[in-house]
Amino acid sequence: MANGSMSVSVAPSDCVHKGQVVTIQNTLSVGGTNTASTGITMKLLDPSGNTDTYTSSNMSSTSTGIYIIDVVADEEGIFQYYWTSTNTAQAAASGQFTVLDTPFN
Repeated sequence: MANGSMSVSVAPSDCVHKGQVVTIQNTLSVGGTNTASTGITMKLLDPSGNTDTYTSSNMSSTSTGIYIIDVVADEEGIFQYYWTSTNTAQAAASGQFTVLDTPFN
C-alpha cells in the first residue's frame, strides 16, 4: 500500500442554505497521479450527532480517483466529514460545511 494524498472540495461553498444540495468531492492520488480505490470511505456527522457512512459502492466517480457524494443540507448547523482510504493508497482528509436557515421555507 502506498502513501497517498487527498484533496477535498465542497460546492457550491462551505456555507449553504437549508435545503440545498452540497457536493463533496475528493481526489485521491499517489505521487501526483489520481488513483482508484475500493477501500475509500466518507463519514458525515450532522449537527444532531447522527453519522452516515458512504463507501465506494454508494459514491459517484467521474474519473479515476475522483469520488463525489451529494448531500441534502436538511438541518441548520455544522456538518463534518472525514474521508479515509485504506486499500490502494493510505490517506485521510476532513472538513466541514455550515448550513444556514432560510426565512423562505
